Amino acid sequence: MTVMMQRAQFDVGDFVLDFPRPPELMDGVTVVGEFVDMNPSLATLRGEGISQALAILEPCGVNPPHVHPGSDELALVMEGGPITSGFIEENNGRILMVDVKKGESCFQPQGLMNFQFNDNCEEATFVASFRERDPGVTTIASNFFKFVPPGVLRAALGLNDDEIHKLQQSVDGAKNVDPVCAKRCKLEGYY
Repeated sequence: MTVMMQRAQFDVGDFVLDFPRPPELMDGVTVVGEFVDMNPSLATLRGEGISQALAILEPCGVNPPHVHPGSDELALVMEGGPITSGFIEENNGRILMVDVKKGESCFQPQGLMNFQFNDNCEEATFVASFRERDPGVTTIASNFFKFVPPGVLRAALGLNDDEIHKLQQSVDGAKNVDPVCAKRCKLEGYY
């Protein structure tokens, strides 16, 4: 089937990426994606396609350290800000952080750990664009403690089982809001 034949299966409105605002924000960050499994018209693009995600960072909210193994990311701040965006290079590399203002964008290279932080008392929104229809995502802390075997955790961290369990509980209960910023912004329930 040709790409033109694939596109013929969709109406013109199917080629609009619509990010409906969720009725309620999660703690810290809410991400609404437009990937090929949600919008099949993206599969009609030549090459590997594109995808986007709308991220809403509440005041003091953090999009926790994560990796997109399948794509670079280009993030455009739409509202609020500035947000601090950073990525960490490979071993023995650097951490690169920049404050991105409304109307500015920044990129994070494929496969490198990255994060976004709204160190402000107002909500901030950014749109992340990817050059692949499925960029994938791995959230570092939750996957590290959820899937790495206990013996490997003990050896890598030099901690005993009780200490590891405390860290696991802390990660599972994280609100993705910086408590120092929350106190400054008088956000009850976060500090």
